[in-house]
Amino acid sequence: MNNTNTKRIHFGKSVQEYLSLGYIFLLLLGVVSNSIYYGLIGINIISYSNILDILLSPVIIFTKGIAVPLAIIGFTVAIYLFMYLFRRNSIRKKEKMIAKMGEEKYDKLVLQLKSMKTVFPAIILFSFYIGYALGGGAKVRRKIDNKTYKTDHLITFSDGESIDVKLIGQNSLYVFYVLEKSSEIIISPIESNIKKIQKKDDQ
Repeated sequence: MNNTNTKRIHFGKSVQEYLSLGYIFLLLLGVVSNSIYYGLIGINIISYSNILDILLSPVIIFTKGIAVPLAIIGFTVAIYLFMYLFRRNSIRKKEKMIAKMGEEKYDKLVLQLKSMKTVFPAIILFSFYIGYALGGGAKVRRKIDNKTYKTDHLITFSDGESIDVKLIGQNSLYVFYVLEKSSEIIISPIESNIKKIQKKDDQ
């Protein structure tokens, strides 16, 4: 008997294959989410990103605040708890359910519940990333157009000049910001140009 069969899980895929597929899914979500977010602001973020920025895009978005991972984990746990209780209840009432809906439909329902363990996390992550991009990008664009934002960072350049800005975002190569009472987005390279980016204490 082939021992590798014991390493297989649902749908005949190994844990390593699931992790690889999961990362590819997150990578695509991160790239699309970043593109939508910055695109709504008026920045083609891919043009200002290197390969490392792209590879880390899903992680950077996910770790922007403690509320984000907590919300996703909490929502996922709630759904799994619901599915667990529903499945437990269906097993306890298995004979009644089979008598009511037939054995074939019952087996199909159990199979669907198992497959949803993979589908639900994907749906949750997709909703979060795309929702964040659409909502966040539109909100920032509106604030820039209406000039209703507040400066929240102090940027110090290599020549000693310091300016108050509203920080829109940054990656390993560039920083994106607007000056106070301005609707013009400025893109400045970081290397050999910016000495320090400091969050203002009053924010």
